[in-house]
Amino acid sequence: MVNGEPLALPLIKEYIAEKLRSKISLPKNKKFVVSVKTDRKTNYNLYIQVLDQAKGAYSEVWEEYSQVTYSTPFKDLEPEQLKDVKAKVPFVISLAEPEKI
Repeated sequence: MVNGEPLALPLIKEYIAEKLRSKISLPKNKKFVVSVKTDRKTNYNLYIQVLDQAKGAYSEVWEEYSQVTYSTPFKDLEPEQLKDVKAKVPFVISLAEPEKI
């Protein structure tokens, strides 16, 4: 579920990536935070797949920003450029405590 609405696993990455893209120009204290909340019965494999989708979204947006800003793939950035990319799109995933059932 995303914001209380069901969302298919393959759509999570694009949903998060779109939110990240929309927040790039905001000040650091206004950046997007991905919060993952489960319940005790959540399948571990599904939990890991959701985290993989979130990480994939960050990777996709880092790559796009690197290409647009520096005309260089993310993996080939200089240390200062890498620092800039991660400052513009900070990796913030919050793992909330599972709910009791």
